[in-house]
Amino acid sequence: MKKNLGKEIISLSLLFIITLPLYFIADGFNKYRSLIQAGTAAYYFLICSGITFLLYLLLRIKLSKYKSSLITIWIVFVFLFFRGIINQFVFTPKMYVLNYPMYYIPFFGTATILFLIFVFRTAEKILAKHLLFLNSLFIVLLITEIIKFYVPALHREIKLIQNDKIGFRKVTLENKPSVFIILMDEYSGFNSLEKYCNYKNDDFKNALIKRGFFVALNANSNYNLTWLSCLSLFEMDYIKNQSKDELAHRSIYGKAAKAIEENNTVDFFKQNGYSIINNSFFKFRAGTNDQELLHPIENDLMTENTFITLAQHGLFNNIPSNKIQQLLNTVNAHHNNYNERTWQLLYQSIRQTDTPAFVYTHFFIPHAPYLRDKFGNRKSFKTIHQKVKHNHKAYIEYLEFANRELLKITDSIKAVVKNPVIVITSDHGNRNVKNRDRKLDYSNFIAVYKQDRNYEGFTDSTCTVNLFRILLNNTFSQNLPLLENKKIDVAKGHL
Repeated sequence: MKKNLGKEIISLSLLFIITLPLYFIADGFNKYRSLIQAGTAAYYFLICSGITFLLYLLLRIKLSKYKSSLITIWIVFVFLFFRGIINQFVFTPKMYVLNYPMYYIPFFGTATILFLIFVFRTAEKILAKHLLFLNSLFIVLLITEIIKFYVPALHREIKLIQNDKIGFRKVTLENKPSVFIILMDEYSGFNSLEKYCNYKNDDFKNALIKRGFFVALNANSNYNLTWLSCLSLFEMDYIKNQSKDELAHRSIYGKAAKAIEENNTVDFFKQNGYSIINNSFFKFRAGTNDQELLHPIENDLMTENTFITLAQHGLFNNIPSNKIQQLLNTVNAHHNNYNERTWQLLYQSIRQTDTPAFVYTHFFIPHAPYLRDKFGNRKSFKTIHQKVKHNHKAYIEYLEFANRELLKITDSIKAVVKNPVIVITSDHGNRNVKNRDRKLDYSNFIAVYKQDRNYEGFTDSTCTVNLFRILLNNTFSQNLPLLENKKIDVAKGHL
């Protein structure tokens, strides 16, 4: 490497090492202001600028300053804005194929080869001019983002979800029951299972009834998107201050996650002396949260357009080794790790309920990817990825695995915990189906166990938004009015 490298590093021609990552961060921060903390943005800036600088140094071992700079810019820009670049070419439905590895790999591969041919065959003086132009461009883009930040008319305002707080009656119960809510993601109700899979879930239903459960035969969720369905469950209310466009916008995930942090259900149990145990990817401000499960929505929003995010949802899932997929944290590996950790935590929670506890547990089961067969044997991640679309057989097997484990869990709770309340439910029905009937998106599962078998208020048509209203009225002498059972289609902008 040349002796004057130190002088090069502080030269204006290497401004891109700072301005390119800074533009990436500013762009994401502006898109999702109030959902991304300054500390998160600073962390990603340090990571991006550090990798950019390291890549430049490695290229400088063999190449000139201008060649190293331009190749670094190409690699970093494509990596950070991968999906955004693809979207510029998806101007017809046929071009949507660029979202799949078998198309975007040759597309970007060819573009990279052509770019390298240009770099290596062009004179240094011309490369210097191109580098000057790109450095100037990144400065202009960065200034534009700074102006956007301070001029409200130039950016989309993120309006956070604001729901009404419920006033609860004081609970005078002496022996307060511990409450376990187990939510199975995308677990279909009876109507959906029969329509799409020609499957009757009667064995599981009868096994629960035999154990003293009430099972709603025609239950429904009120939203067909996990984040909003869970929010409506815990708030015991509908989302009131968001337009249809805002519900369909990517930022709704962050808004819902923030709103769930403090919700009416957790407030009720906290006010009444319950310990709050949260075994889910959502965060509660009250009680305990397991850091291994928490899903940092800020990270998702910041990195949604990067190559690594797209690859974890597609390209990397084709790797035949489960261990390598674990290292790369593919969607399959992430779901598997999450579910295994969640089973472990739920069994721990059963043993930790000496005082009244509210325990929320959320499984990514039987939601795709369908990781196990009905006996619980883990499948090849690659095979799962290739056979996930409209795979009713794999879905039913995963559901049957869930049924077996849920019966074990309920038996363990009843054996260990005095006077428990157990709620088994789901956020929505199976949407990974052919000839999808959107009305069946809401066909979900609701079953409730109470030791006194008092199920007053629960009906076959119990819905998510009223589930805790009924339970609190029934068990804790509240007088909460039941809300109209509405079905709100919010998945159009996301699925």
